[in-house]
This record gives sequence, structure tokens and C-alpha cells, in this order.
Amino acid sequence: YDMAPEHRLGAVMRQKVLALCWHLRQGVLREAEDNRVVIFCNTIPNCQMVENELRKMDPGDRRSGQRAWKVFVLHGKRHKEDYRELAEEFTHERPKARDYLKKRILVCTD
Repeated sequence: YDMAPEHRLGAVMRQKVLALCWHLRQGVLREAEDNRVVIFCNTIPNCQMVENELRKMDPGDRRSGQRAWKVFVLHGKRHKEDYRELAEEFTHERPKARDYLKKRILVCTD
């Protein structure tokens, strides 16, 4: 990247998120039975950035007219109770009725 160092990280991260979204749409979450994926980030700000970009790039569900992806975010700044509830909702075999058709994506720090 031919740009100032302070802008380079943002550009690289944007390219990574674009690649991630392509893989989510065309690969790992394409089939109906593929309904969960975990994305690890190395920092909380990266976690938050990935969450925001995934929400913007959600392809939407043609059947329901709603979002196609349910994004969960877990990191050290979450309250313990929120953390536990989100982790349980992500891992539970039967999602809530309103989220039944959505693919579940967990973005977390490693």
C-alpha cells in the first residue's frame, strides 16, 4: 500500500473484512446447513470494526426481508452476564424464533 503509515492499517483491515465477507457469502455460510462461524480478532477495536463492517455488508434474507446474519461479539469489555448470555445463544442448537433463518457469526478476541 502506497500511503501514509497511519492510514495503512485501516486500509489493510478493510481489505481483510471485504475478503471475509466474500467468503461468508460465497463459501462457509452459503449452504443452508452451514449456520455458524467464529471469527477471531487480536484486539477489541478490531473486533468492533469487524462487527460494524459485517452489519453493513449483511446480504439480507430475500425470504424474510430481514438481516441474513446474526452477529455476536465477545471480548473482555463485555459484562460477564452479557458475555455468558451471548455465548449461550450462539452455541444453542435452537436459535430464537426471530433468528431462525439467520446465520450466526461470533466475532471475538482470542
